Amino acid sequence: MGSIKKAPLSVRLPTIKVLTISNNLFLLKPFITSDFSSPPRGLNEVPRWKATEYRLFLLYSGPIVLQDMLNEDCYSHFMCLHICFRILLTPNIDSELIHFCEKLLIYFVDKFGKLYGKHFISHNVHGLLHIVDDYVQYGALDNCSCFPFENFLQFLKKMVRKFEKPLEQVIKRYNEYLTFSEFKDSTSKQNIEFRKPHNEGPLIDKCTGPEFKCVIIDDFKIDTKSIANCYIGFIKDNQLNICKVENICKNDHESVLIVKFFGSVEPFFVKPINSIKLQIAIVKNLSNELVYINLNNTNFKKYMIFNNTQKLEIAYPILHTIKQ
Repeated sequence: MGSIKKAPLSVRLPTIKVLTISNNLFLLKPFITSDFSSPPRGLNEVPRWKATEYRLFLLYSGPIVLQDMLNEDCYSHFMCLHICFRILLTPNIDSELIHFCEKLLIYFVDKFGKLYGKHFISHNVHGLLHIVDDYVQYGALDNCSCFPFENFLQFLKKMVRKFEKPLEQVIKRYNEYLTFSEFKDSTSKQNIEFRKPHNEGPLIDKCTGPEFKCVIIDDFKIDTKSIANCYIGFIKDNQLNICKVENICKNDHESVLIVKFFGSVEPFFVKPINSIKLQIAIVKNLSNELVYINLNNTNFKKYMIFNNTQKLEIAYPILHTIKQ
């Protein structure tokens, strides 16, 4: 983002639009799920953004805050990159979409030179032409991402207590960690942890207590009292279903989510691809009817729902909650 500040005037943003985009990013803060450690910051903070903030912008918030702010060519160009990375970060996606992504990245790089100037096509931009090969070889790009290593580096740094012999300190503390820690078997079934017991309802027929406000499934959280963490979605009979979790129940036989479904699920965009194929949608008409779904058997994913400038609710699946 910083490399094209000297791009042609036709694609530069006036100060008022930069401030508007920054303000819109701040307005999204209540809708950002607990999966993201850093809340959105304004464009004036771009030089200090962390990698997770760029990821949040590219994959989720960017299409919302840039809508009606960029000219049509620039917005469409950004959406091409957005769509490609949504595809490349989704495990086991249809091969037809991978082929489409490859063509779209070729178009993106070519259009980049025309919009911003060919002298801005760096190695990073050119490298996009080959990134589909990584998906073919390794699967979803998170499989070969550096994020886990960066996160673990912080874990190691906290083991250093004084300036003297830092390497020896890390080795000793890490060996202690290996000795006394219990490791989760990666081949085991979902790890489900229930939190915040209550008895406030709502309950429906065939559902009994105990009740919980929060459940943690593997590495993501559903919280009925958090506007950012209470939405899920799944595909059934080739239809995208998105719902709001109202209660979490557990009994001797099964664990269930009591939910309300959105009555209308429409595409957020249709070009260059229908967003429903990526499970991205505009949702409307939240039902008053309560139904339950089985927590263990339903292959659902967590959703983040934004309000855009047109007051529409845009639903985005959180990519790392899509199962392999």
